[in-house]
Amino acid sequence: MAATEAMGHGLPLVLSDVGGSRELIARDRSRSVLVSNATGAADGVTDARVAAQRRRSRHQPNAQELADAITTVAEGVLRRRGDETDDVATVADVGLDTMAAAHAEVLRNAVRN
Repeated sequence: MAATEAMGHGLPLVLSDVGGSRELIARDRSRSVLVSNATGAADGVTDARVAAQRRRSRHQPNAQELADAITTVAEGVLRRRGDETDDVATVADVGLDTMAAAHAEVLRNAVRN
C-alpha cells in the first residue's frame, strides 16, 4: 500500500521482487528500481520461507544490489533537483550516511505526527 501511495505522489521506488512490485515499477522504470528478493524467486515466497530466511541470515544476501538500486534512485532525484538549480549533487557528494540520517529523521517525524 505504501509503495502504491508513494508512486501516486510521484516518488521513485526501490522495491523487492514480490507481489505486485513488478507492475508498480513498470509504471515508472525511469525513476524506480526492482531488486531481487533476498528470500528467492517472487513466485515461491511464502511467509514461512521469509521467517526461515530471517532466522538463518545475519546479512542481506543482495546487499550490493540493494545499495546500487538506492544509489541509482537517489542520484536520479539529485539530478532532477539539479535541473532546477545550477548545483548538481551526487550520492558521493552527499554521502550515504547523511542520506540515511535524513531518511531516519523523516520517519521519526512521521511517527510523531
